[in-house]
Amino acid sequence: MTNPPTTTQLFLLLDAVIVIETHRLSVWEALLARGSLAVPSVVAHDEAFFYDSELSEVPRPIHLPTLIRDGKIQELSAAADELRSVAQIFDRVFLEGLHEGEMEALALLQGGRYALKFCTADKMAIHALAMMDRAEDGISLETVLQQAGLQKPLERQFTQEYFTAHLTRGSQRRITGEGLA
Repeated sequence: MTNPPTTTQLFLLLDAVIVIETHRLSVWEALLARGSLAVPSVVAHDEAFFYDSELSEVPRPIHLPTLIRDGKIQELSAAADELRSVAQIFDRVFLEGLHEGEMEALALLQGGRYALKFCTADKMAIHALAMMDRAEDGISLETVLQQAGLQKPLERQFTQEYFTAHLTRGSQRRITGEGLA
């Protein structure tokens, strides 16, 4: 007998926008309970991104270094050669469209040391997955929530439809060479 979808083990590498959105949707704790979550080291230490100006502090549940220290999520670091390898795939203009955390996530996938799905809602990162021929290593937040049994209304950029559309665009770019070095 197989386990129901609500107990599916998830192995996810999360982009910063996904960390923030799962907190906003109040599903962060549920995802922590259902799977293994990791963040690129750049995301883990870019705390200004998570700063709450109303509270004048980093909210405790989203304080990634504490979650890493407590063993609730993993911090993964790409090696310099992995980062260089990914940077060599794309042209300068395309690289400027990728955030540092996304670049590190792509390098971690390309390096092959980890068997994770990269969850992002950033269109350039999704394009990059397809351009690197690693579309199968990406996953939309909508799909993650469905697999975890956590249905929530989502903004378009977090849907599978959006993810698929940008994978398609990235595949087109791969064929035409647009954005590639």
